[in-house]
Amino acid sequence: MPKKIVYLFIIINILFPCPIHAAPNVSAESAIVLDVASGRVLYEKNAYEQRGMASTTKIMTAIVALEHESPGDVITVSSVADAVEGSSMCLVTGEKITLENLLYGLMLQSGNDAATAISEHIPGFVGLMNQKAAELGAADTHFDNPHGLDSKQHYSTAYDMALITRYGLGLPEFAFIVKTKTKKVTDTTGEHTHYMSKEIQEQPAALERLMAAPVAEFPRADRVALTACGSAYHACLCGVHYLGKFAGIPAEAEIASEFRYRPLLPGHESLCIAVSQSGETADTLAALRAVKTNGVLTTAIVNTQDSSIARESDAVQWMYAGPEIAVATTKGYSTQVLALLRLALEWGRQREWIDAGP
Repeated sequence: MPKKIVYLFIIINILFPCPIHAAPNVSAESAIVLDVASGRVLYEKNAYEQRGMASTTKIMTAIVALEHESPGDVITVSSVADAVEGSSMCLVTGEKITLENLLYGLMLQSGNDAATAISEHIPGFVGLMNQKAAELGAADTHFDNPHGLDSKQHYSTAYDMALITRYGLGLPEFAFIVKTKTKKVTDTTGEHTHYMSKEIQEQPAALERLMAAPVAEFPRADRVALTACGSAYHACLCGVHYLGKFAGIPAEAEIASEFRYRPLLPGHESLCIAVSQSGETADTLAALRAVKTNGVLTTAIVNTQDSSIARESDAVQWMYAGPEIAVATTKGYSTQVLALLRLALEWGRQREWIDAGP
């Protein structure tokens, strides 16, 4: 009888063989699969080698924030958080936002600005991150910042990060945030349920910033061509009117996708003004480059410093609009129109076309 059972087992395995899985082909230099319930390591590849951890840093940032402050706490964004490099949820200096919303921006958008704002709100934040790592047994981990930007003193291992993540998933607030696919963030007052409403209300402040800045010194011109795309083109149409009325300068506006194929010809003091919120609009940049090959002076009205259009122009007027997230422009368009009006008025005074005033 036992022999029959053995034979039957052999026959079953021949007819219905159990699959044998090869080791997974993982391109990452370090990797780990850890069972959350038991903590057992199911697979690892160089999981105990120290490496830079980049934005996985933010897992610990969220854990420390949740364990030391209330999600409803209101945090004022500093200029340091506003200016931090890398991925961003587009925070603005002086903006007030709840810790809860910062945590969504931290984990869903990988916002370095959110990480910085959180760390500034909690004294000794990085020290608390290292203290928590030690408590969890992450012995090969050291944090030097809350966002993960490169530092020689900022490192971990795949195993340590798995330990930290496993702990985080045990916190209900953390688990809920990381399983969220999308999140609509409001300002702290709850008055604005979307970015467009918020940015409409930010227009006065943006216009005040522009009015407080000097008018850029653009090259003098007797003929001006303005080029842009989308809403910026409509700002250019206003600019044509302003230049003619207040400065007596003939001007024309052309959509950049068309203008690039019939660029302004060199002439006596001719000038091309490219208008773009981002400074990276492809057709506008191509039009700018096209006229430059003809020897025409180029200038720009842009919002983003170190953008391609700003770098390649002979002079730049910044918009000072701040980040604009909504698809439909508000303060971006307003500041473009105001920048063109101020330019026309300044040229009109210089040409004595209008009274210089007091």
